[in-house]
Amino acid sequence: MEDEIIERFSDLVSGEVLSGGDLTPGASPNTINLTEIVAYDSKGRRIHVAAQNNLLVTRQNLDSFVVLHHKFQTETSSYLDSTGYANTYRQNSFEILFKETTDSEDVVLFKIRSLNGAISILNDLRSLCRIKSGNIRDNSVTNSKLDTDIKVGSLSALVGRFNSSRSSISSALNALESWISAEEATRQNDILGLTNLIVPLGGIVEDSLNILSSSYFKDANAQVISRVTFSALWNLVRRNVTGIVAATDRISCTNHGCIEGQLVKFSFTGGGITALTNYYVRNPTTNDFQISSTSTGSILDLTSSQTGEMIINIEYGFWRRFEYIQRSGPSRNFPARCRDTRN
Repeated sequence: MEDEIIERFSDLVSGEVLSGGDLTPGASPNTINLTEIVAYDSKGRRIHVAAQNNLLVTRQNLDSFVVLHHKFQTETSSYLDSTGYANTYRQNSFEILFKETTDSEDVVLFKIRSLNGAISILNDLRSLCRIKSGNIRDNSVTNSKLDTDIKVGSLSALVGRFNSSRSSISSALNALESWISAEEATRQNDILGLTNLIVPLGGIVEDSLNILSSSYFKDANAQVISRVTFSALWNLVRRNVTGIVAATDRISCTNHGCIEGQLVKFSFTGGGITALTNYYVRNPTTNDFQISSTSTGSILDLTSSQTGEMIINIEYGFWRRFEYIQRSGPSRNFPARCRDTRN
């Protein structure tokens, strides 16, 4: 009778582990942790193991199979029956073994390696219980029982996604293929368009016809000039500030060439000056001048001596390169009024 029940079980189900049985290295050397597990061996005998922590691995510095093995545990009652004999009970029990090889009645869980107290997991060998495919009848598994990620879905919903007039799955799949092809073509065109906008570091995009989009390029109406020409112009508008006389609020700059009311910018912050801010030249002499925030406003109070660079004629756009150099370092050489991608 027992064998017949076991055979019926094996006809319905394959695999051994019904649930649980996750294994991790223990906190102590040469130990493992095992979560609660329910399993059935090859003879259909049920094995239930509560969670085990810091279980000592008996085969140390070796590779081992971690297996469950069913056994019956016999207990004798302390009470006598009506005939004067003590009742003997047999109940399910188990062993957790670490073996070099496995037997047919073992429930194999993992293969592990013990090396100098460290435990590493080589293979997860659990065979999970499953209903044999031949026992699954038509319509016995419904869509509501499936996980969200593997739901089959409704064919009518699939067909309706493309057009209610489509009446077959082949038509729906053809429509799907067409839609994917169109989406892929759009994606490839977008990639090509973005690739065409890529400018190498230090490169210049010339736009003689003035048709490049201002959404992607700075200075949409820039004038293209050569590097040599720009370098010559740059040297004409850049000046060196050698100091500030705080007592007179005058900035020292040899042969600056500025006139009253001319706009300038400085590369440094300090002494009452803020870098990359427009200032108006006031009361200039050959080698120094004062500044104000407006063309006719009061002279700014300068509090300490500073040195650095300044640029004149900022109304012509050279300040763009000036700002970029101050932020990126003097080794960068980008013509400011040529189109670039520093937007």
